[in-house]
Amino acid sequence: MDSGVTLADNGTLNINSGTGVAGTIDVGSTGVVNVDSGGTLSVGTTGTLSDGGVVSVNSGGVLTDSGTVTVNGGSVLVPAGSLVDDG
Repeated sequence: MDSGVTLADNGTLNINSGTGVAGTIDVGSTGVVNVDSGGTLSVGTTGTLSDGGVVSVNSGGVLTDSGTVTVNGGSVLVPAGSLVDDG
């Protein structure tokens, strides 16, 4: 995904292989982001992951955060893999 791109997903986003995000991923209150086994979701130093829904990091999946991850009240962050926060 190119720098400066905003991804607004009110449905389901499945990441099955390495994906780098330099912009913003906004998961709405009914949205879901799944990082499957072997998949990687990277949030760069200027990137933002805002979660109003559910972010699931499945076994073997990785969420690497060098920027900002915001989990709003009432939402769920379920790390079953590795959560690395460099921010």
